Amino acid sequence: MSAVALIPLSVWLGASLLSLAGADYLTFTSWVMQPLNAILLVLVLGTSFYHFKVGVDVVIEDYIHTDWLKMTARAFNLCFVIAVSAAATFAVLKLAI
Repeated sequence: MSAVALIPLSVWLGASLLSLAGADYLTFTSWVMQPLNAILLVLVLGTSFYHFKVGVDVVIEDYIHTDWLKMTARAFNLCFVIAVSAAATFAVLKLAI
């Protein structure tokens, strides 16, 4: 489902970034300040990080055969995704608000 959700979100993000090519910081921040853009940007981030987490979990399940190491790797993956997605979301919200 995350891959399906990322299709229109990626098209939107790609078109938006192309329209912002060569823009300065003030233009970019004013773009992020628009509510629809901020919401869609947070959705792109959340969906992308979730998709990343699921993909890495599959790799961990397939290639790590020791149970304690598998659980440790999955826990680290979860903590990493939560921390990085929280930081990215904070950055967007800081610009938007």
